[in-house]
Amino acid sequence: MKNLLDELTERDGDERKRLTRRRIVRAATEAIVRHGYRRASVDSIARTAGIAKGTIYLYFPSKVDLLVGVLRSERRQQLEQLLPKLRRDLAPEVRLRVWLEEELRTRARMPVTALAISGEDEVRAALEQVEPAARGRLLGIAPAFVEHLVRAGPWAEEGVSERVAVLLAVVYAGVPEERLRGGLSPDQFAITLARLLVEGISGAPAATAPPSPWF
Repeated sequence: MKNLLDELTERDGDERKRLTRRRIVRAATEAIVRHGYRRASVDSIARTAGIAKGTIYLYFPSKVDLLVGVLRSERRQQLEQLLPKLRRDLAPEVRLRVWLEEELRTRARMPVTALAISGEDEVRAALEQVEPAARGRLLGIAPAFVEHLVRAGPWAEEGVSERVAVLLAVVYAGVPEERLRGGLSPDQFAITLARLLVEGISGAPAATAPPSPWF
């Protein structure tokens, strides 16, 4: 994960160029979310960013490169928030819970990545032009990393791969829309779901339930 953050970090030493790139990426993100990838024209992105259309092509040679730039920016910001919180001194169950909370929270702030993961037709078609390994680094979570988090704890070894698969599926799905959250904010939902998942990740047998009036 640290290696991926290093790969995504901007290396341009010119502050003015970095700021221009970020303006372009913000404008492109807004346009893609509002209008969809196909209708998000480079002309409108340039107007929103307050720069000439030709300037965009100096930074992003094609519209697909611009889409990749947006995904790289979202992924980089996610990792910058996540990695410092996965401290070595944390207990394994706390580290797993923190990872889940932060993945769910930050993915709620990655709108273009969410479109790509959900298989939105226009974004998916554009990303077919991107080399598969690079596409996976932008959108995916390494199963090996999640398995490491699970195996680091004092939990049952049986069924680890199944538990990892479920955790990945939950994170990919992200925080549901407001009407399905039962009044919880996105952060409250992420915290509660992470706690419930970690409490149930051990695979330990359930305690005897008290009598219930429902059945």
